[in-house]
Amino acid sequence: MKISMSSLIVSLLLAGSAATAATPLQLIAARSSDLVPSRLQATTPARSAIADLDRQPVSMSWALDAKQALDARPVPFTRQSREYWIDASADQLQQGFALSTSANGALIRLSPHADNAQVIDASTLLFRANGRLYTASDAVRSAADQDALRAAGMDVPSGSVVVKLADTLGSGRIELIAPDAAGSYLVHVFEPASKIVMSLQAERDTVLAG
Repeated sequence: MKISMSSLIVSLLLAGSAATAATPLQLIAARSSDLVPSRLQATTPARSAIADLDRQPVSMSWALDAKQALDARPVPFTRQSREYWIDASADQLQQGFALSTSANGALIRLSPHADNAQVIDASTLLFRANGRLYTASDAVRSAADQDALRAAGMDVPSGSVVVKLADTLGSGRIELIAPDAAGSYLVHVFEPASKIVMSLQAERDTVLAG
């Protein structure tokens, strides 16, 4: 009688299983290097953030420009600026803080930082230009405080004041002097009439995270 190799292997496996079932399994005694728990406690499974997700179907739609071809690529985002921001300390403003302008009628905003509770009165400002010292009455065409700015829809920090310089100051280097300054300020210079425009454009119209 011939016994195939596959039949022999199956017989040996069955015999081994029967022998194993007849002998109960026992754990080896704990050694000095083993970790032995002092007590067991059931833990509550952590909530998964995925379970709280909204699984309702979502659909979005928006109107297309009828004059634009369907295969037209969107124009990359472009931002232009005629303004800049710079921090100034009380000492700098009291001595004369130099600003660079390129056109007449610049708008200057002074906003106290969080560490400064001193609000500057626009009527106390001084300006030095072309070797001459100007008072606010001569150098400021108009001024607005925090309340007036917020009433106009501008979200400005507390204590902000904006002044529009008169054309008599001209352009170029203008020193801003605030004798009553205390703390630190953000100085914002905006030149709506300037011909110098800084432009920044994205290299692509689509950005993927990662």
